Amino acid sequence: MIAPTIETLMRPATDHLSGQVMANEVKTDRLSLKSLRAGDLYDLMQVFSDKRLMPLSESEAAAYIERARLHSSAKMPIYGVRTEDDRLIGVVSLARYATGQGNLHMFGPTLGVSIAPEFQGMGYGTEAVKALVAQIARYGGHRILHAAHVADNEAASRVLVKAGFLYTGRRTTESDAASGDHEVLHMIRLL
Repeated sequence: MIAPTIETLMRPATDHLSGQVMANEVKTDRLSLKSLRAGDLYDLMQVFSDKRLMPLSESEAAAYIERARLHSSAKMPIYGVRTEDDRLIGVVSLARYATGQGNLHMFGPTLGVSIAPEFQGMGYGTEAVKALVAQIARYGGHRILHAAHVADNEAASRVLVKAGFLYTGRRTTESDAASGDHEVLHMIRLL
């Protein structure tokens, strides 16, 4: 069921990979989810400047935008999260990958959301995730979505719970260069 505050603008575009119709833009009360573009480079670097994430260099941010441009699809969208003045404040996406030691099987495509530190705590993450979930429920063809968060990241937990994700009880150990090993809790959302 699509929340009443979420309006999907259907200026139909055909996904070049799957042939499916997808929205160019997903609007909520305060945000719009749109494709990333070259002019988003420095704002994208700010999105990933949170100390818990690996910061992106200029070349890495440019590569991220190019990958999003080439690989975003109706089934696996990569959207920039934008305020009413069209400023990029985050990214919300679906991707298919395995995580955890031994590359354990995932439940479905993994939802990811990152909001620039200066815009965290204002409900933008929850609003963006709910909008993406509604879009996928309507056009994406998935029956289940996966999400995960570092065990001590209570803000991420709140965003996902508010968007209807439930804990699976699965915990894995993840590693990254920024923070080393950490425990990750896994969640699912049935569509």
